[in-house]
Amino acid sequence: MSNKEIDSIKHHILLCEGKSCTKHGSDSLLHILKEKLLRGKKEKTVLITKVYCTGNCKRSPIMILYPEGTWYGKLTPKVLKKIIKKHIKKGKPFQSHIFGTVDSQ
Repeated sequence: MSNKEIDSIKHHILLCEGKSCTKHGSDSLLHILKEKLLRGKKEKTVLITKVYCTGNCKRSPIMILYPEGTWYGKLTPKVLKKIIKKHIKKGKPFQSHIFGTVDSQ
């Protein structure tokens, strides 16, 4: 990725692919993220990174959304679609599944 491409990133999504998150469906969440965000204009503004373990297995599956540093847990496909619609596209965090931010970690 060139510097120009990095400068266009508005959201960096870290999706946990550790054992517990995978057991609880993170693979299907990755598919949804790719389907909803990695096409057209959004593709150039969103970066999705799979991470191994965030250490929050009791809240799996986990996703961390930057630049805000918002930690989402106990994700389901339905909840993820709401996060995409409200937080990523409209800038309004989906409060019911937030369990922290970088500042509160």
